[in-house]
Amino acid sequence: MICFNVPPFTGKELEYMKEAIEAQKICGDGQFTKKCNQWLEEKTGTKKALLTTSCTHATELAALLADVKPGDEVKVGQVIAEAGGFVSVPVHASVSGKVKKIEDILMSGGQMVPSIIIESDGLQELCEGIKPPEVTDMQSFIDAVRASGVVGLGGAGFPTAVKLSVKDLSLIEAVIYDS
Repeated sequence: MICFNVPPFTGKELEYMKEAIEAQKICGDGQFTKKCNQWLEEKTGTKKALLTTSCTHATELAALLADVKPGDEVKVGQVIAEAGGFVSVPVHASVSGKVKKIEDILMSGGQMVPSIIIESDGLQELCEGIKPPEVTDMQSFIDAVRASGVVGLGGAGFPTAVKLSVKDLSLIEAVIYDS
């Protein structure tokens, strides 16, 4: 049986969550992210691994359509994987450097997800041609959000452009922001 929306539990998760909260570091550069970065560096042979989470099947599908291959040089902001459909977003390089591997890695929730592993060159060079989008109406705004790869920060990381694509905006009576 597949239990949806039930987090896997292997035994030490509560202890680890308590440690993170006590350290007042629950963001992406905490001790557990650093441990995972170190593990990835050891397992892949890269000099420096930077861990970012996709947390979305849409982004995982985009990784399957990778526009890069091992050995390619990439720059910050470069599209490294195209969107795989309406409920997906393009994936952009968050560092400049060399693509080391494209492989499945084990996420903290126990699932294997496609990943593009980039060895950072430490230069953070920007991709040529990056410029702000031209937004003139609601549709061009939604297109800009989609092209930027913006996803929600909840557990599913659902593409924000999909959430904005309401057929009849007059039907919306309230918007609730949960921050």
